[in-house]
Amino acid sequence: MPILESNLLYASVQQTKPWRAGTPGRAPRYRRAVVDYRRPLCLFMLRNLTFFALALGLLASAKTATAQQIPTRKIGWQIRVGAAAFSPLVDDKVRSRAVADSIDADASETVSVRQQIAPAITIAALLPLRDRTELEFSAGFATSTAQGEDDFESWDVATVSVANLLLGIAYAYRPNIIAHGGVGFTRLFGSDEGMFAEGNSIKPLLEAGASVIMPFNSAVALDARLQTHRFATQSMRDEDAEEGSVFRVVLSGSYTLGRSTR
Repeated sequence: MPILESNLLYASVQQTKPWRAGTPGRAPRYRRAVVDYRRPLCLFMLRNLTFFALALGLLASAKTATAQQIPTRKIGWQIRVGAAAFSPLVDDKVRSRAVADSIDADASETVSVRQQIAPAITIAALLPLRDRTELEFSAGFATSTAQGEDDFESWDVATVSVANLLLGIAYAYRPNIIAHGGVGFTRLFGSDEGMFAEGNSIKPLLEAGASVIMPFNSAVALDARLQTHRFATQSMRDEDAEEGSVFRVVLSGSYTLGRSTR
């Protein structure tokens, strides 16, 4: 009885119909898998599934990383508490050459009125614009005694309060350093006597500063602001009085609600 070799049919089909890859019904795209490399089809299917799973994993990781990099767009509420120092409100030369020649006596050369260091509080709303830029709406208040001083002595003039409204921009110059700039309005409120007897008008205000975010908590920062405006009360408006510029420095610590902590 003749013995039939096990690979006879396989070899015959390869010789007669090589595009069928040796098996009836097998798709032409598998010809290279069976005829040229003699590799089982299941290995190629496993490789394709593995590649597909890796691609899905990389895509999911990329989406997660992108989501983590998108900053919060929530409005932050910031409270700043600190102290404000002021340049003189009034600086007047009271001694003239005519008086010195006619009156032989010791007299003051100048008289100045300066607001003393005052506790200051500011509340601000921070609206994110871009990744490193925020819009600031803030209202601030400080109050202390204005003190007069000449060459011989000093005295209390009045209690003076300062109120500010500002619109500004905050820019993250570095991850932990924020630069600030803004414009707004300010007004000084004093007693009904003396230099504030006839009131004081609202003045434009300019502000510039910077804040440093603390490494232990991104909601806490040290803040420094420089503000300037023109000043002249109604009581001082005569032909010899001139408006002058007033400067104040505000140093404070701030805490921003609604910001993540490190």
